[in-house]
Amino acid sequence: MVSLNTIAVAAVLQLLGISFFVPQPKDQCSPAPAVGSYLFLVATLVLFWDSDMIPKKLHIYSPWILAGGDLFFTILFTELFVLLGWCGFERITYVTVQIVCKGNMWCEYGLMTFCTILGAFASLTLVVGMVCQSQMKDSVAEIIAGLPVPKGCGPVYDFFLDMHTYVIGCLYFCQLSRKDRLLSIRAFEMQVLRSKVQQRQQRKQAGEPAGQEDSEK
Repeated sequence: MVSLNTIAVAAVLQLLGISFFVPQPKDQCSPAPAVGSYLFLVATLVLFWDSDMIPKKLHIYSPWILAGGDLFFTILFTELFVLLGWCGFERITYVTVQIVCKGNMWCEYGLMTFCTILGAFASLTLVVGMVCQSQMKDSVAEIIAGLPVPKGCGPVYDFFLDMHTYVIGCLYFCQLSRKDRLLSIRAFEMQVLRSKVQQRQQRKQAGEPAGQEDSEK
């Protein structure tokens, strides 16, 4: 795990607009408020805080070397994620919003605010789902499940739940080692094959009474 001091240094540098590897944008990425960028920065730092920037094989070297490597890679990847990734997302979103709103200033500002905060909050939710302990995940899931869902939003709500499950599964799959990935793929293939066999048996059992009646006739 990256130390809290390293995370704090990377956060302060971003808040002050100081970068070493990626140049700061000359203009604002978009007219959206900075709330979305701050949320995305928090999500990025939480993700790095739960990660190892230096491979565990190299932990035998001096702690000062490891601390310097953590600081270097944390600042580098934070700048890449925020200045290139998030700023690029804001620029693409702003171009799309301009096409939709057709020059309406309030429409552009409102849609940009909504899209950026929604995207940043989704990123933070995914990261928290990966980092937090299982008890906290269960408590948050219970709170979300208890929220009232409008009747007309049922299919949309189910779609977002399915997408959330797929994304979390992909993230966990990417974190596995090569051996574990092959084992998980093999287990999935066995489950699919077993379900097919069960379906065939059920079809045969459902077809047996009809066949017996025909033979009796």
